[in-house]
Amino acid sequence: AVVSTQSTGMFTKSRSTTTKKVVRAVLKKRRHSSGSSNQLDFGWGRPSVLHAVVVIFLEFFAWGLLTVPVVNVTAETFPSYTFLMNGMIQGVKGILSFLSAPLVGALSDVWGRKSWLLVTVFCTCIPIPLLKLSPWWYFGVFSISGIFSVH
Repeated sequence: AVVSTQSTGMFTKSRSTTTKKVVRAVLKKRRHSSGSSNQLDFGWGRPSVLHAVVVIFLEFFAWGLLTVPVVNVTAETFPSYTFLMNGMIQGVKGILSFLSAPLVGALSDVWGRKSWLLVTVFCTCIPIPLLKLSPWWYFGVFSISGIFSVH
């Protein structure tokens, strides 16, 4: 019993130390070496992962809140084929996202991650107001927004 308690304590200590190291590595501010000629600065400010984590969390949180209203509008628009149409709309967006991902990555290398992240989030959020105006416009623009999808 003493051996298992000690190994459990060591495992907990090791896991918490590893977790702290990972969190520090993600949140650590990186410094630019101004003498380096091969390092180019694009976008706004210093490189960081924190801005991407916050933006992507907020986007997924917002889409999580919209799941029920979207299913309700889909049910009203396509009463017999609600889940089939929802799957087709999501599938078209996913396929377009898959096909355009290399282009989006290349453009973010050229224009900067932060500015391109802003463009992709804006294009992903464009369909939201259309949900109230016209379901058909929402479904069309939502499907096409897969080209600029962040995820």
